[in-house]
Amino acid sequence: MGASERWRRAPAHLAAFIAIVGKAWRMQWREGWFWQIGILGALTLTLPVVLNARALAGPDESQAARFAAVAGTDNYLAFTAVGIVVMAWVGGIMQTVATALATERNLGTLGAAWTTLTPRTLLLAADATGRALTQTWFGVVMFATVWVLVRFELTVVPAALVLVMLTALIASIAVGVFMVGFIIRYRDAGMLFGVAMVASGVLAGIAYPTTVLPVWAQAVGHALPVTWIARGLRAALVYGDAAEAYLAAAILLGMALVFGIVGLRLFARLERAARRRGLLEAI
Repeated sequence: MGASERWRRAPAHLAAFIAIVGKAWRMQWREGWFWQIGILGALTLTLPVVLNARALAGPDESQAARFAAVAGTDNYLAFTAVGIVVMAWVGGIMQTVATALATERNLGTLGAAWTTLTPRTLLLAADATGRALTQTWFGVVMFATVWVLVRFELTVVPAALVLVMLTALIASIAVGVFMVGFIIRYRDAGMLFGVAMVASGVLAGIAYPTTVLPVWAQAVGHALPVTWIARGLRAALVYGDAAEAYLAAAILLGMALVFGIVGLRLFARLERAARRRGLLEAI
């Protein structure tokens, strides 16, 4: 296809992208649990971790000073709440994006979608975006619910917060796309996803500063997007440090480009391998 033909079809591709984003959002919006899952996630996942942090601080918060010495803030409740919500938010995006094609296959719509004139990479990116927006809604509801119940102090830098959330969303989608190829080729990447999430939880400093980890663990953690997402959101919500938040956003944008380019190329390569082996409809 020549360049002129690509430009001619660009409006149609854009319309398809918007339509697929809307479809992915509506499919989850119509589920009976859509409005409740954020609150339930806060009660079953986020709140227990935050309350555990309060318990470790002691009844008179006598241990909070030790936390402040390594974290740079005594606001341990906000620090922990941001970390655990980031973990749930990013994990949800990666999981839903990575398993999107398997979901389409189960619904019986994969074959029809895969034979349209719209590039498959565009289909994948649009579906990933719609699903990621839903997970972002869940994350916001989770954080708001925990804040209402615990009422910790926040020092918000609005512009930095928006920028970090946007780059975090893009980076999380890119990592999810990176994992899609493995699911197409090997049918199930559940173990890969599980290992990635466990490693992220340990190395990204979800409930504690990464400075308490060994040097090698800190180095590995800095290569994970979730580390910089937590760092950027804490800078924008807890520390009030715009410069730190902008640095995290810049690094996340770079990671998104790397994971996105590598992920799309890997996706194309593994999709061809799946077609040769007749595995596409069996993912």
